Amino acid sequence: MPIYAAAKQLSFDDIRKALDNLVRNFEVDATASRQQIRDLLDNNRELFCATSIEILKTAGDSRGAQYLVALLVANEMLLQALCNPGLSREEAMALGRAARRVDPMIDVALARSLADSGVGGSAVPVADPARLMDILCEIADAGHIMPSLMRLMRHPNTYLRSKAVKMIGRDSRSAK
Repeated sequence: MPIYAAAKQLSFDDIRKALDNLVRNFEVDATASRQQIRDLLDNNRELFCATSIEILKTAGDSRGAQYLVALLVANEMLLQALCNPGLSREEAMALGRAARRVDPMIDVALARSLADSGVGGSAVPVADPARLMDILCEIADAGHIMPSLMRLMRHPNTYLRSKAVKMIGRDSRSAK
């Protein structure tokens, strides 16, 4: 008989309830909440990402929600979250703005991933490139992402090429 019992595998609902409770009561004990949220992330990244998306739909702009967004950014799960079909366009835009507050240079990473997806060099495929481009148009500083915009002008997707040209033109100070 083993000394240590195997840890019970948590279900989506178990993680959602625990994470929702931790985010809602984040202010009570922020240090303990951070640790428990990180433990949930370490236990199962995919379930954590899916449940975080569900919670962020209703969590508002609380410190707990900000911490969830920061974890998504830091653990390279933001791209997956932004392209999740379970988020409406407005919810994805709000998540993008929240991520920009957490990391002001996140637009560079997102634009690079989008540009890489056109040449097949992306390690993580972009599930919904048009949605990601719309989010970048909303949150990005075109000056920050100019190299990626130039690469997007050669992307096979005509919608992305058009949006890239529009962003470049919007940032240009030249009348030409």
